[in-house]
Amino acid sequence: MASTDNQWRLFGIDLRGLANIWRAGWRDIAWSQDSVLRRWLDEAVRVREPGAETSRIYQAGRVTRQQAVSCDAIVLPAELLLVKQLSLPESVEADIDSALGFEIRANSPFPPDDTCTGWTITSRKAGHIKVSLVIVSRSTVNNYLRQTVMPTDESYEVWALAEDQPVVISGFGEAARYRRYERKLKRLLLGVAYSVVMLALIPAVPVLAKHQELQKLERLHHRVQEGARESVQLRARLAASNEQASMINHMLSTGFDPYRQLQTLTVLLGDDVWLASLELRKDRLRIDGRAENAASLMQALSQRPEFVEVRSPSAIRRERSGEERFVLDIMLSAEEAL
Repeated sequence: MASTDNQWRLFGIDLRGLANIWRAGWRDIAWSQDSVLRRWLDEAVRVREPGAETSRIYQAGRVTRQQAVSCDAIVLPAELLLVKQLSLPESVEADIDSALGFEIRANSPFPPDDTCTGWTITSRKAGHIKVSLVIVSRSTVNNYLRQTVMPTDESYEVWALAEDQPVVISGFGEAARYRRYERKLKRLLLGVAYSVVMLALIPAVPVLAKHQELQKLERLHHRVQEGARESVQLRARLAASNEQASMINHMLSTGFDPYRQLQTLTVLLGDDVWLASLELRKDRLRIDGRAENAASLMQALSQRPEFVEVRSPSAIRRERSGEERFVLDIMLSAEEAL
Protein backbone atom coordinates (compact mmCIF):
# COMPACT_ATOMS: atom_id res chain seq x y z
CA MET A 1 0.00 0.00 0.00
CA ALA A 2 1.33 3.43 -0.94
CA SER A 3 2.55 5.67 1.88
CA THR A 4 0.51 8.73 2.72
CA ASP A 5 3.43 10.68 4.19
CA ASN A 6 3.94 12.58 0.95
CA GLN A 7 0.45 14.06 1.28
CA TRP A 8 1.69 16.13 4.22
CA ARG A 9 4.94 17.33 2.63
CA LEU A 10 5.42 20.54 0.66
CA PHE A 11 8.91 21.38 -0.69
CA GLY A 12 10.31 18.86 1.78
CA ILE A 13 8.54 20.42 4.79
CA ASP A 14 6.28 18.28 6.95
CA LEU A 15 3.06 20.29 7.17
CA ARG A 16 1.96 18.34 10.22
CA GLY A 17 4.67 20.14 12.22
CA LEU A 18 3.55 23.64 11.29
CA ALA A 19 1.16 23.85 14.25
CA ASN A 20 3.97 22.96 16.63
CA ILE A 21 6.29 25.44 14.96
CA TRP A 22 3.64 28.14 15.28
CA ARG A 23 3.11 27.33 18.96
CA ALA A 24 6.84 27.43 19.60
CA GLY A 25 7.13 30.80 17.89
CA TRP A 26 4.20 32.16 19.86
CA ARG A 27 5.74 30.83 23.08
CA ASP A 28 9.02 32.63 22.31
CA ILE A 29 7.24 35.88 21.49
CA ALA A 30 4.70 35.97 24.32
CA TRP A 31 5.68 33.49 27.04
CA SER A 32 9.44 33.26 27.02
CA GLN A 33 11.28 34.80 29.98
CA ASP A 34 13.27 36.85 27.48
CA SER A 35 10.15 38.11 25.70
CA VAL A 36 9.78 41.88 25.58
CA LEU A 37 6.01 41.47 25.79
CA ARG A 38 6.37 39.36 28.92
CA ARG A 39 8.58 41.95 30.60
CA TRP A 40 6.16 44.68 29.67
CA LEU A 41 2.79 43.08 30.40
CA ASP A 42 3.40 40.40 32.99
CA GLU A 43 2.70 41.20 36.63
CA ALA A 44 5.38 41.40 39.26
CA VAL A 45 5.49 38.56 41.80
CA ARG A 46 6.69 38.77 45.40
CA VAL A 47 8.76 35.62 45.94
CA ARG A 48 9.58 34.24 49.39
CA GLU A 49 12.55 31.90 49.47
CA PRO A 50 13.24 29.35 52.19
CA GLY A 51 15.30 30.80 55.04
CA ALA A 52 15.33 34.33 53.54
CA GLU A 53 14.34 37.20 55.81
CA THR A 54 13.08 39.38 52.96
CA SER A 55 11.22 38.64 49.76
CA ARG A 56 12.41 39.44 46.28
CA ILE A 57 10.23 40.75 43.47
CA TYR A 58 10.42 39.06 40.09
CA GLN A 59 8.95 40.09 36.74
CA ALA A 60 9.27 37.79 33.74
CA GLY A 61 11.84 35.70 35.60
CA ARG A 62 14.06 38.67 36.50
CA VAL A 63 14.53 40.49 39.76
CA THR A 64 12.99 43.95 39.60
CA ARG A 65 12.59 46.93 41.89
CA GLN A 66 8.97 47.40 40.97
CA GLN A 67 6.81 48.09 44.02
CA ALA A 68 3.34 47.38 42.60
CA VAL A 69 2.87 43.68 43.38
CA SER A 70 -0.38 41.72 43.12
CA CYS A 71 0.92 38.12 43.26
CA ASP A 72 2.84 36.09 45.83
CA ALA A 73 4.93 32.98 45.37
CA ILE A 74 6.77 30.54 47.60
CA VAL A 75 10.00 28.90 46.53
CA LEU A 76 10.15 25.22 47.41
CA PRO A 77 13.20 23.93 49.23
CA ALA A 78 15.62 21.83 47.24
CA GLU A 79 14.80 18.65 49.16
CA LEU A 80 11.27 18.66 47.69
CA LEU A 81 12.46 18.92 44.11
CA LEU A 82 13.51 16.43 41.50
CA VAL A 83 15.57 18.48 39.03
CA LYS A 84 16.77 17.10 35.72
CA GLN A 85 19.01 18.98 33.31
CA LEU A 86 18.36 18.16 29.68
CA SER A 87 20.37 19.06 26.59
CA LEU A 88 18.17 18.97 23.52
CA PRO A 89 18.60 19.97 19.88
CA GLU A 90 17.02 23.32 19.03
CA SER A 91 14.81 21.54 16.48
CA VAL A 92 13.03 19.82 19.38
CA GLU A 93 11.86 23.20 20.73
CA ALA A 94 8.94 23.25 18.28
CA ASP A 95 7.55 20.15 20.03
CA ILE A 96 9.17 20.56 23.42
CA ASP A 97 6.00 19.79 25.39
CA SER A 98 5.85 16.29 23.89
CA ALA A 99 9.56 15.72 24.45
CA LEU A 100 9.34 16.78 28.10
CA GLY A 101 6.22 14.69 28.52
CA PHE A 102 8.25 11.58 27.69
CA GLU A 103 10.93 12.64 30.20
CA ILE A 104 8.37 13.26 32.92
CA ARG A 105 6.71 9.88 32.45
CA ALA A 106 10.11 8.17 32.37
CA ASN A 107 11.61 9.92 35.42
CA SER A 108 8.77 10.87 37.77
CA PRO A 109 8.64 8.71 40.91
CA PHE A 110 5.15 10.02 41.69
CA PRO A 111 1.77 8.83 40.41
CA PRO A 112 0.57 10.76 37.33
CA ASP A 113 -2.28 12.47 39.21
CA ASP A 114 0.17 13.55 41.97
CA THR A 115 2.86 14.84 39.63
CA CYS A 116 3.42 18.56 39.10
CA THR A 117 6.14 19.93 36.85
CA GLY A 118 7.76 23.07 35.60
CA TRP A 119 10.53 23.80 33.16
CA THR A 120 12.57 26.63 31.71
CA ILE A 121 15.24 27.05 29.05
CA THR A 122 18.40 28.14 30.84
CA SER A 123 20.78 28.48 27.88
CA ARG A 124 21.22 28.12 24.13
CA LYS A 125 24.53 27.08 22.62
CA ALA A 126 25.82 25.43 19.45
CA GLY A 127 22.42 24.40 18.14
CA HIS A 128 21.36 22.93 21.49
CA ILE A 129 19.13 24.17 24.30
CA LYS A 130 19.60 23.40 27.96
CA VAL A 131 16.35 22.77 29.78
CA SER A 132 15.86 22.58 33.54
CA LEU A 133 12.96 20.24 34.31
CA VAL A 134 11.53 20.23 37.85
CA ILE A 135 9.24 17.45 39.11
CA VAL A 136 7.44 17.62 42.45
CA SER A 137 4.69 15.79 44.34
CA ARG A 138 1.44 17.75 44.59
CA SER A 139 0.54 16.28 47.96
CA THR A 140 3.99 17.07 49.36
CA VAL A 141 3.74 20.66 48.08
CA ASN A 142 0.27 21.07 49.61
CA ASN A 143 1.58 19.90 52.98
CA TYR A 144 4.45 22.38 52.72
CA LEU A 145 2.05 25.20 51.84
CA ARG A 146 -0.16 24.41 54.82
CA GLN A 147 2.87 24.73 57.05
CA THR A 148 4.06 28.04 55.58
CA VAL A 149 0.90 29.96 54.55
CA MET A 150 -2.71 30.10 55.58
CA PRO A 151 -4.40 26.78 54.78
CA THR A 152 -7.32 28.42 52.96
CA ASP A 153 -5.19 30.67 50.78
CA GLU A 154 -4.90 29.17 47.27
CA SER A 155 -3.59 32.28 45.53
CA TYR A 156 0.07 31.52 46.20
CA GLU A 157 2.20 30.45 43.30
CA VAL A 158 4.75 27.69 43.71
CA TRP A 159 8.22 28.25 42.29
CA ALA A 160 11.51 26.41 42.27
CA LEU A 161 15.08 27.48 41.59
CA ALA A 162 17.15 25.49 39.09
CA GLU A 163 20.67 26.81 38.49
CA ASP A 164 19.49 30.12 40.00
CA GLN A 165 16.75 30.32 37.37
CA PRO A 166 13.14 30.60 38.63
CA VAL A 167 10.84 27.80 37.48
CA VAL A 168 7.07 28.09 37.93
CA ILE A 169 5.42 24.84 39.01
CA SER A 170 2.12 24.39 37.18
CA GLY A 171 -1.12 23.64 38.95
CA PHE A 172 -1.22 26.25 41.70
CA GLY A 173 -1.91 30.02 41.90
CA GLU A 174 -0.11 30.95 38.67
CA ALA A 175 -3.23 30.27 36.58
CA ALA A 176 -4.92 33.52 37.66
CA ARG A 177 -1.85 35.57 36.71
CA TYR A 178 -1.59 33.78 33.37
CA ARG A 179 -5.25 34.52 32.62
CA ARG A 180 -4.75 38.21 33.34
CA TYR A 181 -1.63 38.19 31.17
CA GLU A 182 -3.56 36.53 28.33
CA ARG A 183 -6.27 39.21 28.56
CA LYS A 184 -3.59 41.88 28.32
CA LEU A 185 -2.13 40.11 25.29
CA LYS A 186 -5.54 39.96 23.63
CA ARG A 187 -6.17 43.65 24.28
CA LEU A 188 -2.73 44.47 22.93
CA LEU A 189 -3.26 42.37 19.80
CA LEU A 190 -6.68 43.90 19.26
CA GLY A 191 -5.17 47.36 19.66
CA VAL A 192 -2.39 46.51 17.19
CA ALA A 193 -4.91 45.05 14.73
CA TYR A 194 -7.11 48.13 15.13
CA SER A 195 -4.10 50.40 14.56
CA VAL A 196 -3.06 48.43 11.48
CA VAL A 197 -6.58 48.64 10.09
CA MET A 198 -6.72 52.37 10.79
CA LEU A 199 -3.30 52.89 9.19
CA ALA A 200 -4.49 50.92 6.18
CA LEU A 201 -7.66 52.99 6.00
CA ILE A 202 -5.96 56.38 6.38
CA PRO A 203 -4.73 56.41 2.74
CA ALA A 204 -8.19 55.25 1.68
CA VAL A 205 -9.97 58.19 3.38
CA PRO A 206 -9.08 60.72 0.63
CA VAL A 207 -9.96 58.09 -1.97
CA LEU A 208 -13.35 57.50 -0.33
CA ALA A 209 -13.92 61.26 -0.07
CA LYS A 210 -13.02 61.71 -3.73
CA HIS A 211 -15.26 58.77 -4.61
CA GLN A 212 -18.21 60.36 -2.81
CA GLU A 213 -17.43 63.70 -4.43
CA LEU A 214 -17.26 61.99 -7.82
CA GLN A 215 -20.63 60.35 -7.18
CA LYS A 216 -22.12 63.75 -6.30
CA LEU A 217 -20.64 65.22 -9.48
CA GLU A 218 -22.01 62.32 -11.50
CA ARG A 219 -25.48 62.86 -10.05
CA LEU A 220 -25.20 66.60 -10.73
CA HIS A 221 -23.97 65.86 -14.25
CA HIS A 222 -26.93 63.54 -14.77
CA ARG A 223 -29.36 66.24 -13.61
CA VAL A 224 -27.65 68.81 -15.84
CA GLN A 225 -27.88 66.40 -18.76
CA GLU A 226 -31.58 65.88 -18.11
CA GLY A 227 -32.11 69.65 -17.95
CA ALA A 228 -29.97 70.15 -21.04
CA ARG A 229 -31.92 67.47 -22.90
CA GLU A 230 -35.17 69.30 -22.13
CA SER A 231 -33.55 72.59 -23.12
CA VAL A 232 -32.31 71.09 -26.40
CA GLN A 233 -35.78 69.72 -27.13
CA LEU A 234 -37.37 73.09 -26.35
CA ARG A 235 -34.76 74.85 -28.50
CA ALA A 236 -35.43 72.42 -31.34
CA ARG A 237 -39.16 73.04 -31.10
CA LEU A 238 -38.55 76.78 -30.90
CA ALA A 239 -36.29 76.61 -33.95
CA ALA A 240 -38.96 74.66 -35.82
CA SER A 241 -41.59 77.20 -34.77
CA ASN A 242 -39.33 80.06 -35.84
CA GLU A 243 -38.75 78.36 -39.14
CA GLN A 244 -42.48 77.92 -39.65
CA ALA A 245 -43.05 81.54 -38.66
CA SER A 246 -40.37 82.65 -41.10
CA MET A 247 -41.98 80.61 -43.86
CA ILE A 248 -45.36 82.09 -43.05
CA ASN A 249 -43.93 85.63 -42.99
CA HIS A 250 -42.17 84.93 -46.26
CA MET A 251 -45.37 83.65 -47.78
CA LEU A 252 -47.26 86.65 -46.48
CA SER A 253 -44.64 89.03 -47.83
CA THR A 254 -44.09 87.33 -51.17
CA GLY A 255 -47.10 85.10 -51.59
CA PHE A 256 -50.60 85.69 -52.87
CA ASP A 257 -53.47 87.28 -50.99
CA PRO A 258 -56.69 86.42 -52.89
CA TYR A 259 -58.91 88.22 -50.41
CA ARG A 260 -59.30 91.43 -52.45
CA GLN A 261 -59.84 89.57 -55.68
CA LEU A 262 -62.40 87.28 -54.09
CA GLN A 263 -64.15 90.30 -52.62
CA THR A 264 -64.20 92.00 -56.01
CA LEU A 265 -65.48 88.88 -57.79
CA THR A 266 -68.13 88.41 -55.11
CA VAL A 267 -69.46 91.88 -55.86
CA LEU A 268 -69.25 91.54 -59.65
CA LEU A 269 -70.56 88.04 -60.05
CA GLY A 270 -74.28 87.66 -59.76
CA ASP A 271 -76.29 84.84 -58.28
CA ASP A 272 -76.44 83.15 -61.66
CA VAL A 273 -72.67 82.61 -61.75
CA TRP A 274 -70.99 79.65 -60.10
CA LEU A 275 -67.21 79.26 -59.77
CA ALA A 276 -65.65 75.81 -59.80
CA SER A 277 -62.05 76.99 -59.29
CA LEU A 278 -59.98 80.13 -58.90
CA GLU A 279 -56.28 80.37 -59.59
CA LEU A 280 -54.30 83.50 -58.72
CA ARG A 281 -50.78 83.96 -60.02
CA LYS A 282 -49.48 87.36 -58.96
CA ASP A 283 -50.85 89.52 -61.78
CA ARG A 284 -53.09 86.93 -63.43
CA LEU A 285 -56.33 85.41 -62.33
CA ARG A 286 -58.04 82.41 -63.89
CA ILE A 287 -61.58 81.51 -63.02
CA ASP A 288 -63.49 78.42 -64.07
CA GLY A 289 -67.23 78.14 -63.63
CA ARG A 290 -70.76 78.25 -65.04
CA ALA A 291 -73.05 81.15 -65.91
CA GLU A 292 -76.31 81.71 -67.75
CA ASN A 293 -74.56 84.21 -70.03
CA ALA A 294 -70.80 83.83 -70.03
CA ALA A 295 -70.30 86.43 -72.77
CA SER A 296 -72.05 89.19 -70.79
CA LEU A 297 -70.00 88.19 -67.74
CA MET A 298 -66.81 88.49 -69.76
CA GLN A 299 -67.89 91.91 -71.01
CA ALA A 300 -68.77 93.10 -67.50
CA LEU A 301 -65.39 92.06 -66.18
CA SER A 302 -63.58 93.76 -69.06
CA GLN A 303 -65.15 97.08 -68.08
CA ARG A 304 -63.70 96.98 -64.59
CA PRO A 305 -60.62 99.17 -64.05
CA GLU A 306 -59.03 96.52 -61.84
CA PHE A 307 -58.71 94.19 -64.78
CA VAL A 308 -56.49 95.16 -67.69
CA GLU A 309 -57.44 92.26 -69.96
CA VAL A 310 -60.09 89.54 -69.86
CA ARG A 311 -59.94 86.71 -72.38
CA SER A 312 -61.12 83.17 -72.76
CA PRO A 313 -58.35 80.63 -73.51
CA SER A 314 -60.99 78.14 -74.66
CA ALA A 315 -64.40 78.37 -76.24
CA ILE A 316 -67.46 78.87 -74.11
CA ARG A 317 -69.74 75.87 -74.37
CA ARG A 318 -73.27 75.29 -73.27
CA GLU A 319 -74.04 72.25 -71.15
CA ARG A 320 -77.25 70.19 -70.99
CA SER A 321 -78.40 72.12 -67.94
CA GLY A 322 -78.59 75.23 -70.11
CA GLU A 323 -75.70 76.94 -68.38
CA GLU A 324 -72.53 77.96 -70.15
CA ARG A 325 -69.16 76.59 -69.05
CA PHE A 326 -66.38 79.18 -69.19
CA VAL A 327 -62.71 79.61 -68.42
CA LEU A 328 -61.46 83.21 -68.17
CA ASP A 329 -57.95 84.57 -67.84
CA ILE A 330 -57.86 87.98 -66.24
CA MET A 331 -54.79 90.21 -66.15
CA LEU A 332 -54.80 92.46 -63.10
CA SER A 333 -53.77 96.07 -63.05
CA ALA A 334 -50.56 97.10 -61.38
CA GLU A 335 -52.44 98.27 -58.29
CA GLU A 336 -54.28 94.97 -57.97
CA ALA A 337 -51.30 92.74 -58.73
CA LEU A 338 -49.76 91.02 -55.69
